Formats: sequence, structure tokens, C-alpha cells
Amino acid sequence: VARPAHATAHPWTVAEVRSERGQVSTLVLEPRSGQPLRFAPGQFAWLTLLASIGYSLCDKAAMARLNAATWHSAVPPAVVYYVLLSVAGGLVFAPLALRRVSRAELTALARIEWRSAFLAAVVSFASYGLILQALRTAPVSYVVAARQTSVLFAVAIGALHLHERPSRLRLLGAFATVVGVALVAG
Repeated sequence: VARPAHATAHPWTVAEVRSERGQVSTLVLEPRSGQPLRFAPGQFAWLTLLASIGYSLCDKAAMARLNAATWHSAVPPAVVYYVLLSVAGGLVFAPLALRRVSRAELTALARIEWRSAFLAAVVSFASYGLILQALRTAPVSYVVAARQTSVLFAVAIGALHLHERPSRLRLLGAFATVVGVALVAG
């Protein structure tokens, strides 16, 4: 909630759109105020790590409580939890989005991109639902380690579909991810 609210007070503009390979584009952003974003190297990696740990522990606690509860519904607890999270997120972020984009623009975009949005929603629901189901029975450290293999998919998709050439450092990082997951699972 704080990040989008901060962004409305410190807006950025698109300075350039660079065409990349295929249908990929790079957006170059600049702050309207002229003040660059100041950050320390690695800062976002640590923030991502902390966020990942936080939401994984929250998800594990929620799944443990739901698993311990008497459940009489045909709908799995993970699905109920996912729907509740989605509705809560929508209630928070929809008003923020509508402050930046008009309903007419959003409706026009939905008419054009509904298939992509629907596919993304289905894939997101399936993947997060599987993670929540795993958290019901497995130790959180195993699930989080396996979840980090998404980095491998990002490297593979970048190489295969976007024709990127991963650097040695990126390949080393992918290998370290595989070794880490193997060590946690072993």
C-alpha cells in the first residue's frame, strides 16, 4: 500500500520506449521531479528476500490454521484463502489503479487484452494454489526453496523465447539455485 501511495506523490514518466527482440520493449523511466532514485547495490535483492520470507511465513501460518480447522466444504482451504487474498488485494489496489487510469481506458484495455489477462489469472491461481497446498503439509523451508526455482524458468524463457544470452554470472546463479534446492531437499 505504501509503495503505490508514494509513487503517486513522486510520479515517473516514460522517457523512451526501446524495441527489443520479438514483441518485447524496454521502458526507460525518469522521475518528473528530476531527482533520481537513490539506492544501494543489492538493496532490492534483500528487500525481495525479506518480503518473500514474510509472505511465505504468513501463508504457512494460514495453511496450518486452516488445516487444523474442521473443514466441511468441498472447496479446498487453499482456494478459499487465495480468493480472500485476491478480494482483499482488489479492495486495496483497485482504487489506487483507478486514480491513475480512467475506467474508459481500463475498459478499452480489457477488451483488447482479456485473453492474456484471463490466462495470467488462471496460471497465477494454479501456481499459487499448488504452493498453498504444499504449505499445508511440507516444511516452509522446502516450499520456499522449491519456489525459488522460478529463477531457472526466467533464465530459460529469456534464452529460448527472447534470445537472450545469459552471462556466466547468471548461469552460475542458476546452478547455485539448483544446488541449493537439492541441498534443502536432500
